[in-house]
Amino acid sequence: MRNKRFGGLLALVLLVLALLPTPKSVAAGDNNVHWDELYHAAPNANPRTELVPGESFSFQQGASNGTIVSTTNVQISILALAGDLTSAQIRYWNGSEQLVAMTKVKTLSASFRNTANTSYDLWRGTIPAQAAGTTVYYRVRVYDGSVLALLKAQNGTYVNPRGQHVRGTNYDPDDYSFTVQSGTNPTATPTTAPTATRTPTPGATATKTPTVVATPSRTPTATNPPIPTVSATPTGACSGAAVGNNAIISSAIYHDSTNSMYRDPLGSLQAGQSASIRLRTCSNDVSAVSLSVWLTGAPYSQPSFNYPLSVVSNDGTYAMWQASVPAPSTSTDQWYQFKLNDGSTLGYYVVANTSNTGPGVWSATALDRSWKLGTVPAPPQDYAVPTWLQDAVIYQIFPDRFRDGDSTNNFNNVRVYGPNTCNGYSGAGAPNCVASIHSNWNETPTTPGYGIDFYGGDLQGIVDKINAGYFNDLGVNVLYLNPIFDASSNHGYDTNDYYGINPRFGNLAKFDELIAAADAKGLKVILDGVFNHAGMDSIYLQGYPGYKTDRWTGINGACESAASPYRSWFTQGSAGTSGTYPCVGSWGWKGWYGYETIPEFIENDPVKQFFYRDGSAQSPNGKSVTRFWLERGIAGWRFDVAQDITHAWWSDMRPYVKNGYGDSESLLLGEVTGGCDWGLYRAYLNQNELDSVMNYCFRDWAVSFANGNAPSSFDSSYNAFRAQMPATPWFGMMNLVSSHDSTRALRLLNDDKTRMKLMVLLQMTLPGAPSVYYGDEVGVTGGGDPDNRRTYPWADKGGSPDTAMYAHFKKLIGLRRSYPVLSSGDVATLLVNDASKLYSYRRWKGTQDAVVVLNNGTANQTATVNVSHLANGTVLTDRLNGGSYTVSNGQLTVPVAAQSGVVLVK
Repeated sequence: MRNKRFGGLLALVLLVLALLPTPKSVAAGDNNVHWDELYHAAPNANPRTELVPGESFSFQQGASNGTIVSTTNVQISILALAGDLTSAQIRYWNGSEQLVAMTKVKTLSASFRNTANTSYDLWRGTIPAQAAGTTVYYRVRVYDGSVLALLKAQNGTYVNPRGQHVRGTNYDPDDYSFTVQSGTNPTATPTTAPTATRTPTPGATATKTPTVVATPSRTPTATNPPIPTVSATPTGACSGAAVGNNAIISSAIYHDSTNSMYRDPLGSLQAGQSASIRLRTCSNDVSAVSLSVWLTGAPYSQPSFNYPLSVVSNDGTYAMWQASVPAPSTSTDQWYQFKLNDGSTLGYYVVANTSNTGPGVWSATALDRSWKLGTVPAPPQDYAVPTWLQDAVIYQIFPDRFRDGDSTNNFNNVRVYGPNTCNGYSGAGAPNCVASIHSNWNETPTTPGYGIDFYGGDLQGIVDKINAGYFNDLGVNVLYLNPIFDASSNHGYDTNDYYGINPRFGNLAKFDELIAAADAKGLKVILDGVFNHAGMDSIYLQGYPGYKTDRWTGINGACESAASPYRSWFTQGSAGTSGTYPCVGSWGWKGWYGYETIPEFIENDPVKQFFYRDGSAQSPNGKSVTRFWLERGIAGWRFDVAQDITHAWWSDMRPYVKNGYGDSESLLLGEVTGGCDWGLYRAYLNQNELDSVMNYCFRDWAVSFANGNAPSSFDSSYNAFRAQMPATPWFGMMNLVSSHDSTRALRLLNDDKTRMKLMVLLQMTLPGAPSVYYGDEVGVTGGGDPDNRRTYPWADKGGSPDTAMYAHFKKLIGLRRSYPVLSSGDVATLLVNDASKLYSYRRWKGTQDAVVVLNNGTANQTATVNVSHLANGTVLTDRLNGGSYTVSNGQLTVPVAAQSGVVLVK
């Protein structure tokens, strides 16, 4: 579920899906916003700390320590191509919609986020101070004449070279946000810094050289490759190298934190582990190499540690130097760079970009530009990701739109909500909230939908397709069902009864039949758990006293009685205290993001007993919700808005599931929203809380790649992300490209089915658990909610499924499941060529090896891929298209069709 804000005013409109138009001359008022240069904050950046080189402003500027309190006026800054915009404004929401005009402050010139030096206009506006506890959501709207562009936190129709998500139309979800804290702090301007690496703080540990300890056991999936010998560059590249000649051949120096040849393991370290850090130089060229390491907060002038490197391999042309860096005893990130000496000559090898990852650059002078080496807490012994997850191919089903197998439960003309609101949309524009059934299965969803138009899809329809072998034929092995519990809306995120099946979908007996059918076909089932909030018409709240017929006779909901056992379950607020259905005692509740139809739970002991601890008097036989459904046969849970529930909840819940009524194979998967936020993902995966999260980062990068953007952009983002993630959950990330909350992948690709096939090829050949959103496999398209929830176009229902697309999905899923190297093998980049639009990577596991080569350009290409890890004469077969290729001189030469690829397996 995603946040829906600004109500009916911004109900779904058609998306502008074309990328940047043909550039015209830059001129304010020419109705041409240049998207490539716009910037406020990329998903992997912190707008409160990121600085433009040579500038002193941050993009979201509050108090000096980064905290926003009730006295803080929050300054929002953006960059735009100089002379391009006519106006800009901040649109923010603090319970109601507000607009703030931005002004152009100055023009500056900078090389920012690894792009060429550019002339920018700096635009700035201020969101006024808000009350403590307020969460403010905002987006930036920029104009050139009548043309609008939006700067968003995620889900842009275009991700520009600076990582900024941009859209050409209004769209409710995926805004930036901040929450106002208690207390007071002065507003201050950040210190000018050359790059956004660390924020220096006083009192750091003094410089010291620690004793290097033996490398402890590695992370479970560390590759532990042999010490590499790097292939020589053209003859003479290292000619003249000599130790002590006061000269260093800087062009030969190399380190890349995203390549396991130079850093192993790639991900963050757990306590007690060490990373092997390696640097290449010319053979016999330098007298000494050392690694300077800082703990977060240490000033640049005082490294926390210095490690000497020693030569571990030398092929006569190049030498490979290595040091072992242990994790600190506390969960503090480390930052490192290299210092090289030869006689009187001193130089530095530092990270090349502001994302603190990837390759480096030579500098004759000291620069505060360091690689990041993350540290995460070591998990307890019972921490385990389900073993089946890395081999899973997930199929997501929105039950009302998949298949109607039983027309007797298609209830029509049923009142869904009360008179003052309709699924969160209130006022004169709200419809009479009576549910309707579409008479035509293949017509598009009602817009705005308000969650009250139904098609009749149900559990019987899913059971029928399980029994018919549809999922087995496609090749998926996990079914993820959007909410199936009793609820008022068609999406089901307003739960009325956590122990009952939605009558529109069936009943408990039908659910048991579904589980039995799935078991017989080797399919696992995971359910969608909405534990953050319930429904207004739920047994727990019963928010329509005196208006709607009481569905729950004999039980008093929180709204009906001050003595209700449920009243302590909800956060008290103002909702429901006016209109024709006031609560007893003028009591009210807080709705999730202000929507009174979905009241928020309090994280107290009675609520925890009800959801996962057991022992609640409000649970059948005292069995918690989580236990009840696990014992009924599900393989695990996908948790809605997991980031809106505290870490304490998840860490308390996990032992009950993993060591109590469930086991280590029971899945705990979270929807951690907020866009592509590496730190947020890692926080929920590394506090021994969740096994996996929905990987919206992958979706963003895969769409960008399939749309023909630079392969290097995907490669750098993907590997930088991987380098910041611990290894165990990495192979179980839910790699989606579409979902019920986001624009369908095909629409993001401008409905280009060739590019869709390319994206699926990428998805099915990389680590993680790929997810197929129902209908994607037969060419279903659609914009944002509710257009992304179209029905599956069954032929016997008058639809037209794309059988060629289905065959493509089936073949790729089959390859993934036939060759374990494609699902659970490690991955390393082999080729990145932006000019020819070629991208290649290796997958390997034990003696199995595969090479994937992709072409996201519009012209056929011949790729020459360095595969020196394979012996000459090794034959690889293209399992996707047919044909065999032989390794010669450590290389493979392979023809690759436009917007396509090959999957070569040894």
